[in-house]
This record gives sequence, structure tokens and C-alpha cells, in this order.
Amino acid sequence: MEQFAFVASHDLQEPLRKIQTFGDRLKMTALENLNENSRVYIDKMLTAAGRMSTLINDLLSFSRLTRLKDSFEQIDLNKIFEDVLTDLELSIQNKKAVIKSGKLPLIVGVPSQLYQLLFNLIRNALKFSRNDVIPEINIKVENVNPRKERISVGNSSSVDAFVRITISDNGIGFENQYAERIFEIFQRLNGRTEFEGTGIGLAICKRIVTNHHGNISATGEPNVGSVFVIELPLKQPEN
Repeated sequence: MEQFAFVASHDLQEPLRKIQTFGDRLKMTALENLNENSRVYIDKMLTAAGRMSTLINDLLSFSRLTRLKDSFEQIDLNKIFEDVLTDLELSIQNKKAVIKSGKLPLIVGVPSQLYQLLFNLIRNALKFSRNDVIPEINIKVENVNPRKERISVGNSSSVDAFVRITISDNGIGFENQYAERIFEIFQRLNGRTEFEGTGIGLAICKRIVTNHHGNISATGEPNVGSVFVIELPLKQPEN
């Protein structure tokens, strides 16, 4: 994965940028002189190039998470969540989504990774909403004693407290038989024509939670919604 990341960042991105650049120039300068079929071909070429660029960037993000070099620090998850809502403001407004959350805790973690975790999960809840239903996203927060609830992750015996964050929505949901599969890289339960994406977002979430010595799981029901449960230690285990 690290070797691919190096190749992707240098050898793949450059020709892809040229395809996009010259495709855009062709569309701007010669579109009026092209017939309808040629215009469709250019649009398809640029769409495919854009999809490839997104895929490469997602793979790079995933590969970087396999090498945890970022430092842990105490952060306020409420601030992270506010940043997520700000960045998703346009999607929230367009869908008239209702998002409710309990107070999130202070936690020791990597700010950029925890931002990406919450961003991916909230964005998914918005993306996989039903057309005829206003999206409702509820975030429940609970403090958990790992010994009483038998939470066991890596070196969690040295952790006194976890937080359990439950993110539920009323979207399209999924069959529970795919509850594990959705966290695997490149796994998509819906066609590309229905929902855009590369099938890497939840794999990134899984990696981030693993980096923080936590758990993530999901349940779903078609046309009812999905529930994602994240359990994270408030402080990282002692080495």
C-alpha cells in the first residue's frame, strides 16, 4: 500500500491532471464545433478522470492511515463536530436535514483523523438519504466502563473509560448481512449511478477507529435507516 501511495502521488496523478486539463480546454474552445456524440464523449472522459482522481486521493488517505505518525493530543470533539457541520453546511441545507447531537467529550486522539471519522459518517448519512424523506441524523453519547461492558480492544485493559457514540439516520439503510462487508475497502452496496463514491470511506473510518484502539460496528434496515456505533477510549492505552 505504501509503494502504491508513492506511485499514485507521482506517476498516476500527473498524466491524469493532463487528461483533465486538456479535456477542459477542448471543451471550452471547441465545444461549439463538435457534434452531439463528441460532446458526450468529452463529458464521459472528464467524468471518468474525475472519478479516478477521487479514487487515487481516497487510496492515498487510506494508505497514510496505516502509518500512524500523527501525535495524539487532548481535543474537544464538540469543536471537531462543529467543523464537520460547517463543511457540510451546503449539503445539510439542500436536503433540509435535521441533525441532533448530545454533548461530546474531551478525548485523546489525532484531530485530523477524528474529524475525518465524523465527516465521513455524517456525509454518508446525508448521501444515503431517501428522496421522499427529510434526513434526520441523531447522535447519542454515552460513557462506558470497559470492564462492565466487556469492551476489549488491544491494550484496553489499561483504559478506565470509553465513550460510545451512536450515529443513527432514517436513510436507505442496508441488509444486516453486509454489516461487516461495508467496512472493507472498495466495497459498495449501491451502484455508481445511484450514489457517487469510491467505496473507501468506511474503510477509512475503520482504520481511524483501529488507530485509536476502539471499535466500530453498524446495523441497518432497508428503507428504514442505519446505525453506526463507535467506541473510543477517552485516553489512549499505556504502551
